Amino acid sequence: MSTFFIETSNNVQINLKPASVAHRIFACLLDILFVSLCMIITAIVFGIFGLSGSNSILYFIIIMLPLFFYNLLFEIFNKGRSFGKMIYKLQVVKEDGTSPSIGSFLLRWILRPIDIIFYGSVAIISIVLTEKGQRLGDLAAGTMVIRNKEEVTLAELTQFLAKEAYNPTFENVYLLNQSQINTIKETLLRYKTNGDLVILNALAIKVKSILRIESKEGDYKLLFTIVKDFENYNN
Repeated sequence: MSTFFIETSNNVQINLKPASVAHRIFACLLDILFVSLCMIITAIVFGIFGLSGSNSILYFIIIMLPLFFYNLLFEIFNKGRSFGKMIYKLQVVKEDGTSPSIGSFLLRWILRPIDIIFYGSVAIISIVLTEKGQRLGDLAAGTMVIRNKEEVTLAELTQFLAKEAYNPTFENVYLLNQSQINTIKETLLRYKTNGDLVILNALAIKVKSILRIESKEGDYKLLFTIVKDFENYNN
């Protein structure tokens, strides 16, 4: 799927790339495998300890309840990412790029059974036909699943290459000052913590304007590269 551009209320343009059907299917299969393994392990533990009777059934139900709510809980407490989505770098976000509310997560989870009937064909057809790659649950909740391919880690922010062995990507980083670079660093760290795409995109647009540059790089990698260029320029 192609990148989808949106305009925020602050007239900031951000781009979101909807996850492909294939990536969403593979992520779903990983989630099913993960939940199945948890259920098998739980059953084995109950078998090993010979738990039986009404109390054991109650304990079993209590343990299995989190698995039943697996997708809902994972996405609420893990920034819109289940185990499978984490592996394939997928994330559930609102259509404006912000983090969904608990109500949005709940609504898309409630409609999940409808999406997965007939071997998931309902969801697949909806994802293919909608502009933002949304299943029915996404349409109702105003959410979409994006693929974030940024792989730069926080540790890399302080592990810059030596100046003499480093070729800057943007030579005019001298137009920025240390205070602005610190703001970029803080924004990168904040994005890794809460996944706020709006702030990240807004800052990237501002920095590109200051440096008078164009880039097809993702906003995270672009800002990360600018920080590296600046640090090496000033060493």
